[in-house]
Amino acid sequence: MKTSFKRLLLLLSLVTLPAVVQAQFTCTTNNGAITITGYTGSGGAVTIPGSINGYPVTSIGDNAFYNCTSLTSVTIGTNVTSIGTNAFCDCTSLTNVDIPNSVTIIGDYAFGSTRLTNVDIPNSVTTIGDYAFGSTRLTSVTIPNSVTTIGTAPFGGNFLNAITVNALNPAYSSVAGVLFNKNQTTIIEYPYGKAGTSYTISNSVTTIGDFAFGPNAGLTSVTIPSSVTNIGSGAFGACQNLKAIIVDPLNSFYSSVAAVLLDKTQMTLIQFPAGIGGSYTIPGSVTSIGDYAFFECSLTNVTIPNSVSSIGDDAFRLCY
Repeated sequence: MKTSFKRLLLLLSLVTLPAVVQAQFTCTTNNGAITITGYTGSGGAVTIPGSINGYPVTSIGDNAFYNCTSLTSVTIGTNVTSIGTNAFCDCTSLTNVDIPNSVTIIGDYAFGSTRLTNVDIPNSVTTIGDYAFGSTRLTSVTIPNSVTTIGTAPFGGNFLNAITVNALNPAYSSVAGVLFNKNQTTIIEYPYGKAGTSYTISNSVTTIGDFAFGPNAGLTSVTIPSSVTNIGSGAFGACQNLKAIIVDPLNSFYSSVAAVLLDKTQMTLIQFPAGIGGSYTIPGSVTSIGDYAFFECSLTNVTIPNSVSSIGDDAFRLCY
């Protein structure tokens, strides 16, 4: 009975919110904590309050500001601990966000496809989701020592020259601006705008993460050492100028034929370099074309042999 009465009081308090707050936000409550679920204001510079009628605003819900193209800057209240999936995704005028030192989770695509030019990730954040800052205009970023979980390509498609990790971080590291796990056995993300046309992966690396190199504007060639045993989906997809993927002949799991990445048996075509144009005939040994294998390629013609029995998801996506 007491719990029901408290919830009733909360509901009544939200009904009596100031008109200006009602005009901007829709909310839900749970155990005395408020989640912002939507925004109906006119855009511009928006401040998300730390509390509403004495109750803390602790999270920004999934899709809360999704596709709000009039939003230009956001100041997040100091009680917020979680920024949900797609919370500010496709807010294409958003250039600035102030994330307080209370936020622990930045969800998948939370700030994807915005115009953020810089961001200060506070030392309270423990989780950065898939593509959390993907396709923005960030030129630099530092991951604090508090972060212990990072999703796929968290900064993919940015103008980043380098990703920097605090040296005290227990889970991640950076070498020459490239994001790795702590012991540098896994490449997580190679920055879109990193200078240089060729990159040789270190012999310490055993795993190349999903979309670790894609997209990238400058790379023309990548050399994969014999140590690599696992290459993630679309690892080199959408590298517009990539013309060669070279695999060490001693690698037991992968091979390259005419600069194209295949498995060791040459039965699976894993990645065709997007920067190679013209026509291509898939070798007769190939039975499977992997996910994103020709993603954003500039080819004009592809010949698929009778041997191919399987074509992966998005294998020819965005081939113009």
